Amino acid sequence: MPVKRRDNREYRDLSLALRRKARRADTPCWICGKPILWDVDWRHPLSYTYDHEDAVANGGKMRGIGRPAHRSCNSRRGAPRHAITPPRDTREW
Repeated sequence: MPVKRRDNREYRDLSLALRRKARRADTPCWICGKPILWDVDWRHPLSYTYDHEDAVANGGKMRGIGRPAHRSCNSRRGAPRHAITPPRDTREW
Protein backbone atom coordinates (compact mmCIF):
# COMPACT_ATOMS: atom_id res chain seq x y z
CA MET A 1 0.00 0.00 0.00
CA PRO A 2 1.62 3.28 -1.09
CA VAL A 3 2.10 5.95 1.51
CA LYS A 4 0.32 9.24 0.77
CA ARG A 5 2.45 12.26 1.54
CA ARG A 6 1.65 15.94 1.77
CA ASP A 7 4.24 16.73 -0.89
CA ASN A 8 2.64 14.72 -3.66
CA ARG A 9 1.56 16.50 -6.84
CA GLU A 10 -2.16 15.80 -6.49
CA TYR A 11 -2.26 17.34 -3.01
CA ARG A 12 -0.29 20.42 -4.11
CA ASP A 13 -2.60 20.94 -7.10
CA LEU A 14 -5.67 20.62 -4.89
CA SER A 15 -4.26 23.05 -2.33
CA LEU A 16 -3.30 25.60 -5.00
CA ALA A 17 -6.73 25.36 -6.63
CA LEU A 18 -8.44 25.98 -3.28
CA ARG A 19 -6.07 28.88 -2.62
CA ARG A 20 -6.88 30.54 -5.97
CA LYS A 21 -10.62 30.06 -5.49
CA ALA A 22 -10.60 31.32 -1.88
CA ARG A 23 -8.43 34.31 -2.75
CA ARG A 24 -10.73 35.36 -5.62
CA ALA A 25 -13.74 35.16 -3.32
CA ASP A 26 -11.79 36.64 -0.37
CA THR A 27 -12.93 33.72 1.79
CA PRO A 28 -12.07 34.07 5.50
CA CYS A 29 -10.60 31.38 7.72
CA TRP A 30 -13.31 28.78 8.24
CA ILE A 31 -12.25 28.18 11.85
CA CYS A 32 -12.12 31.71 13.27
CA GLY A 33 -13.86 33.75 10.53
CA LYS A 34 -11.11 36.40 10.28
CA PRO A 35 -9.54 37.38 6.93
CA ILE A 36 -6.58 35.42 5.61
CA LEU A 37 -3.41 37.35 4.71
CA TRP A 38 -2.67 36.18 1.18
CA ASP A 39 0.60 38.03 0.43
CA VAL A 40 2.65 37.11 3.50
CA ASP A 41 5.31 34.44 3.93
CA TRP A 42 3.94 30.91 4.35
CA ARG A 43 5.37 30.77 7.90
CA HIS A 44 3.25 33.72 9.06
CA PRO A 45 0.53 32.63 11.54
CA LEU A 46 -2.24 34.32 9.50
CA SER A 47 -1.13 32.91 6.13
CA TYR A 48 -3.20 30.44 4.08
CA THR A 49 -3.10 26.72 4.70
CA TYR A 50 -5.25 23.85 3.41
CA ASP A 51 -7.21 22.37 6.31
CA HIS A 52 -8.66 18.88 5.96
CA GLU A 53 -12.20 18.59 7.32
CA ASP A 54 -11.49 14.99 8.25
CA ALA A 55 -7.93 14.88 9.60
CA VAL A 56 -5.52 12.60 7.76
CA ALA A 57 -4.34 11.32 11.15
CA ASN A 58 -7.90 10.14 11.83
CA GLY A 59 -8.21 8.22 8.58
CA GLY A 60 -9.12 11.09 6.26
CA LYS A 61 -7.82 11.16 2.71
CA MET A 62 -5.08 13.50 1.49
CA ARG A 63 -7.37 14.61 -1.34
CA GLY A 64 -10.35 14.84 0.97
CA ILE A 65 -12.52 17.89 1.45
CA GLY A 66 -10.53 20.90 2.55
CA ARG A 67 -11.18 24.48 3.54
CA PRO A 68 -8.97 27.57 3.75
CA ALA A 69 -7.64 28.35 7.21
CA HIS A 70 -4.94 30.34 8.97
CA ARG A 71 -1.77 28.42 9.68
CA SER A 72 -2.16 29.11 13.41
CA CYS A 73 -5.83 28.06 13.50
CA ASN A 74 -5.08 24.87 11.61
CA SER A 75 -2.19 24.02 13.94
CA ARG A 76 -4.22 24.81 17.04
CA ARG A 77 -7.16 22.72 15.82
CA GLY A 78 -4.96 19.69 15.12
CA ALA A 79 -6.11 16.13 15.41
CA PRO A 80 -7.25 15.26 18.92
CA ARG A 81 -5.16 12.46 20.33
CA HIS A 82 -8.18 10.53 21.54
CA ALA A 83 -9.63 10.43 18.01
CA ILE A 84 -6.79 8.24 16.76
CA THR A 85 -7.92 4.69 17.35
CA PRO A 86 -5.33 2.26 18.72
CA PRO A 87 -4.67 -0.94 16.77
CA ARG A 88 -6.84 -3.92 17.63
CA ASP A 89 -5.33 -6.86 19.42
CA THR A 90 -5.35 -10.14 17.55
CA ARG A 91 -5.87 -12.15 20.69
CA GLU A 92 -8.92 -12.32 22.84
CA TRP A 93 -7.91 -12.28 26.51
